[in-house]
Amino acid sequence: MQDIEIVLENLASQEVTPDQAQQLFLEAFMEFDYKYKQTSFFRKNSNPGSIYLWGPVGRGKTLLLKAIDSSYFKNSGQFHFLEFMQLIHSSLFEVSKNKNPLALVAKKIAKNYDMLFIDEFQIEDIADAMIIGSVIELSLIHISEPTRRYAIS
Repeated sequence: MQDIEIVLENLASQEVTPDQAQQLFLEAFMEFDYKYKQTSFFRKNSNPGSIYLWGPVGRGKTLLLKAIDSSYFKNSGQFHFLEFMQLIHSSLFEVSKNKNPLALVAKKIAKNYDMLFIDEFQIEDIADAMIIGSVIELSLIHISEPTRRYAIS
C-alpha cells in the first residue's frame, strides 16, 4: 500500500513511530479513501461514509490527521471545529441577503474542499447543530454507510 508508506514517511520525518492502534487507524483510513476514490458508472453515490476518530488527550489524533492531510490530499480543509463554525457564520453573513444562504455556503464548501478534517468536533449549541447538519447535507457530504469509529486508547 503505497499511500500509507507516504504517511509513515511523513511521520518518520517528525521522529514519530505510530503504535499499533494508530497503525490500524491509518490502514482503515487508507481503505476508506480507496473506496471513496473508486468510481463506477453504476454507483449513484461515491461517498463511502465518514470516519470518527476518538481517544484520550495526547494520543496523537491531530498528529495523525495532519500527517494524512499534508502527505495525501491536495484540496482538503483542516479545521478546528470552532474555526469551521466561524467560517460558516462569516460565509453566511456574506450571503445573508440571498435566498437560502445556507445552501450557498454549503455549495462553496463542497466546491473548495474534496475532504474535510474537523478536529475537536463538539456541538454544544442547538443552532450550530442545525447549521452543521444542514451544511453536511447540502454539501453533498452524504453518509451512505454508518460512521466508522476508531478508538486510540
